[in-house]
Order: sequence, then C-alpha cells, then structure tokens
Amino acid sequence: MHADAPALGDRGADALAGARHVAEQQGVVPWVGPLEEGPRLLGVGGPAPDEDACRQLADAERLGEPGLNPVRARTNCPGALVHGGVTVGGPPDDILGVVREHFLLDPDVVYLNHGSYGACPRPVFERYQAWQLELEREPAQYMEQLPDRLAAARAELAAFVGAKPDDLTFVPNATTGVNMAARALDLREGDEVLASDLEYGGCDLAWERLCSQTGARYVRAPIERLFEGRTERTRAVFVSHITSETALLLPVEEIVARARAEGLTTIVDGAHAIAQLDLDLDELGADFYAGNCHKWLCAPKGAGFVHVRPEWQERVDGAITSWGYAEPATFISRTERQGTRDSAAYLSVPEAIAFQREHDVRDRCVELAREARRELCALLGTEPLGPDEAIRQMASVRLPDANPDLSRRLFDEHRIEIPTMGPRRDDLLRVSVASYTEPADVERLLDALPISLRGATRRRAR
Repeated sequence: MHADAPALGDRGADALAGARHVAEQQGVVPWVGPLEEGPRLLGVGGPAPDEDACRQLADAERLGEPGLNPVRARTNCPGALVHGGVTVGGPPDDILGVVREHFLLDPDVVYLNHGSYGACPRPVFERYQAWQLELEREPAQYMEQLPDRLAAARAELAAFVGAKPDDLTFVPNATTGVNMAARALDLREGDEVLASDLEYGGCDLAWERLCSQTGARYVRAPIERLFEGRTERTRAVFVSHITSETALLLPVEEIVARARAEGLTTIVDGAHAIAQLDLDLDELGADFYAGNCHKWLCAPKGAGFVHVRPEWQERVDGAITSWGYAEPATFISRTERQGTRDSAAYLSVPEAIAFQREHDVRDRCVELAREARRELCALLGTEPLGPDEAIRQMASVRLPDANPDLSRRLFDEHRIEIPTMGPRRDDLLRVSVASYTEPADVERLLDALPISLRGATRRRAR
C-alpha cells in the first residue's frame, strides 16, 4: 500500500533529516508561488463564548509554555483556551450530512487521516462486494468476462484522468506503478535519477535499491533548485504531484515540460492527486504517471494505476511473467494477465468515479483545509510550509518539536486519528479534509492538541 508513514515508532534515525527538513520549510515556496514577505500567521484570539466556551485544555500555569500560542479566555474556567474557530460555510442543501451518511468510518472517531488509506463509501463498497460475490458464485464465467470488464473500467478511469484507455493499466497502488517505471528505465552503472527532497519514503527506498543494484545514483535536490542537481549523467526526473509528508502541490507541469525539453525521462508519483485535482495526463505529457484510486477517489483498497506514454510501453513489465506475455503480447496483456487474483477493486473504480461526481465538495474541503492550517499554525506558533495555493485537501504543519507519541496520544485520549510525519522524524502533523470532514472535526483537534502536546512535554521533563 502506498501508505504515508511507517507504523508509529518504526521510523529510523536519519543523519540527513535536519538538512532535508530545512529544504522542506524553505525550498518549496519558490516553486509553488511567492509567499508574502514574512508569512502572516492569523491570530487565534477572540471573545470567549459563554459557558460552552470552557475548554478544559490545561492548567493555567502551563499556558505560556514555548511552542504554543493560546489565548486565555475570560470565563469561569481559568484554564480555558479559545482559538479563533473554523468558520467555513456549509455546503448547499446539507450535502455534507448526506455524504457523511455514506461512509463506514467509526462515528466515535474524528478521522483526519484520509490521505493515508482513503475511505470507501457504502455504495462503492457494496459494488466491490458484489463483484467478489459474483466471482465466488461462478468463477469460470467471471474470469471469462474479466478482460472486457477491466477494459470498460479502464476506459472510465482514462476519461476521468484525461488519458487513452490503452495507455494506462491497473496496479494495486501508486508505489507499484513507480517501481514498474523505475525498472523500465534499464539503468546502467553511472546513470543518475534526479528527485526532489520531498518524495515519499517508500519510493525513495525503491529508487535507492534499484540504483544500488545497477550502479546508478539516486540524487535528491531541494525542489526550488531541482535542476541544479542535473549532470550529464542524469537519465530521469522523479517528482510527486502532491507530496506525502509536507502535503504540498508541486508545479509538476513546469517540471515535466523542462525535463522533457532537456531529453530526460519523467516519472510522476500522483498518489495523492487523483480526485484532488482535475487531471489531463495526455496534456501533462509525463512518460510515467502512477496514481491511487483508493485515496481521494475513495475506491476500494488495492486500486491504482500507472499511465505510460506509448513509446515506453514495450519496456514495461508486469510483476510476473505469465500468459499475458504470449504473442501477440501488449502492454495491457503483460500487466493485466497476472494470474488468478481478485480484481474487484479495479472493477469498482467506475462506481467511485460516479460517487465523486455526484458528491463533489472539493472546494469546501480545500477551504476547510486551508483554514485548519491557519488555525494550527497560530496555535503551535509555527510558520506554514508554503502558500495557500499549494494546499488542496491535506495540510501539514510543523510541530514545535518532534513528537513520535503525539498520534497515539490524540487517539487514545481524544479519539482523533491523525498522523505525525516528516523526514523520518515526526516533526509534522498532517490533517486531511475529506468529503465527510466537518469544521467541528477540526475544532476537536484544536481543542485536544494542546492537552496532548503538554502531556508529552511533561513526560519528557521527568
């Protein structure tokens, strides 16, 4: 799975993390748009509501603790804190309530981690199960009809992402697609692959391992100076459309155009882009583009794709060699006929596309994600990682200190699911705003965060 972080506590130390983190904070801004000089942090103060405003966040003695900028509320609760509040307008006709009813998530959990694994709405999940049931009822007939059904599903996905159906193939996740692209390059000793310093760790590992096996080099450069890392040995450029850890939209169009103009192969990790952005992959022109359908498109887990330009397709292999390689073999046959497996997630993608089109509240989600980031930065006393234009439905904020226990504390103490992440050091908190996310969910995070942070600080001080 193209998850966005290893399990809590599994992240190893990284000697280069500090340098990469500085690049993450400073380097992305020139690429995604100019920041105002000295990014302005919105104030969090405001008049305290009446009795309902008493937020039992902390004892009064710790309010001035470094790294938190709370405002003392003049209420009957001396330890209460008040933030500015999230005031995003509701969608028309209460569509938010309708959308929330469709999702199977635990109603007792504030789920702000959609970006890691997605969430499948009931109509899509029921279609997924119907495909599985049909397979079990009559396996032979199901398998006989599977190629035509997969072709129909690919056609709908291709139309959704602006591509030709035979130029993309289903894969379990975007990381699989990146691996397939990397192996198609046929790297040799001395070759170099140039990447930004903001890439997903799982893909970094894939490139590093392949390069170690072939004698090539995997070169990472700050995003704002990406092409300064190019040498005469550079063969390819690898970049994310929306970054995983820092949750920033990168100028992929400009990067792909320049790389192609300079004769470099382009590979784009679009794990978070599908359904967050309106895509036209043919117009983008990347040689390889890997995407997930289970994240923001809300398809079942195990549905992804890789789009490959025609001139590269003969060099792309499936995970195994099987009947798809029998002549006349094609890009689709080699990557699709991979033995007996459950294709229900792929076949359910059209249902996910239909759901997305019927319940498209992305503008509201983007607005809420940006407002959540402003409130979080103000509460934490940290600066935003980039301008609002770089934020879609995810936003990462820098924590005052690396805090590997914060996610667990927020869940155990407040039933809030949200990941910490960063360049292998847990110094970022990433909030996801999906179609089912309410302003009240963000409010609960703002209320709970000072308590969990303060509790962690106390434990370290003992």
